[in-house]
Amino acid sequence: PLEMSARQVIKRAIGSESGWNADALREMVLRSTNFQFNTGEAVKKATAAFANAAADIAAMDLTVIDDVFDLDAILATARAHASAKPLDVLCVDYPALMSMKGNHERRQLALAHASRSFKQFASEINGLVITPSQVNKEGGTREAADFENDANAILAVQFDPENATRRTVTIAKQRDG
Repeated sequence: PLEMSARQVIKRAIGSESGWNADALREMVLRSTNFQFNTGEAVKKATAAFANAAADIAAMDLTVIDDVFDLDAILATARAHASAKPLDVLCVDYPALMSMKGNHERRQLALAHASRSFKQFASEINGLVITPSQVNKEGGTREAADFENDANAILAVQFDPENATRRTVTIAKQRDG
């Protein structure tokens, strides 16, 4: 991940799986141990859910690498992993932060090169390359349009302003049927 450390990614994954934010859970535990309020049963339920989610995440064949920042190194590292065992998914969070070698006239051309490289890599591994992106006010990606054009699928995640825990996922593009 280019935007978060491996620790942050894992913490968020466990939080998402358990339904409990790690920081909120820690605060709840601290308050209950300081006897500021009695939430014994709530704390037990939340910590059990968090522990179960942590065990589920730990059991996954998951590697998070947070010290590789340029396109060539990301692809070389992914190829090394894929040569050792099948690689089903590569997630690069998030490509606009990558550095790239080469003399690209504009950042958009460098990102177009990255988009093509990820598409080729997905074909190599016969798997997925996921490249989360931010969107502009019109709903298009803030990065090069090439990521949109090269994508086999685009999922748009929208937050519900009335319910902080609810998200709506819209399939904006689906080439594979």
